[in-house]
Order: sequence, then C-alpha cells, then structure tokens
Amino acid sequence: ALSVAYGAGLRASEVIALIYGLLFEIAAQALHTIAADPKHLGARIGTTLVMHTWGSALTHHPHVHGIVAPAAPRRYNRVPSVASL
Repeated sequence: ALSVAYGAGLRASEVIALIYGLLFEIAAQALHTIAADPKHLGARIGTTLVMHTWGSALTHHPHVHGIVAPAAPRRYNRVPSVASL
C-alpha cells in the first residue's frame, strides 16, 4: 500500500496522514462492530477517539485511545449496569 501511495506521487506527510486516518477508521469500526453484536452489547455506541503519536519512552508510537459513551442495548431499552453485562 505504501509503495502504491509513493508511486502515486504522494508526499511522505500525505502518506502519514492517510495511515493515521485509516487507524482512526479501523479503531472506530472495530468498536462499533463489536458493540452492535448481540453476543456482546447489542447496541449503537458513541465514541471519541484521540491519537497519541509518541509513547512513554518518547519514541514514535502512533496509537488511538477511545472513550465509549454509554449505550442502551435494544433488548433492555436502558443502560444496564456493568454488573448485569
């Protein structure tokens, strides 16, 4: 994928922006897919994603942190307590 991006004439900063965008999309899709599965929560959730590009050792380490808002599973029609899940 990267060689295709470079072959398309994209600058390194554009390739990095593309990869970071994909990281956000994949993280969001994974959270929403798992939450929607009736075997897990069976609900639509709200998320806020934040990217960190540096690790605690101050090395380049891009990763996404997610905050998930409470959601009411369709079968409960209310937000269940954590103990009931």
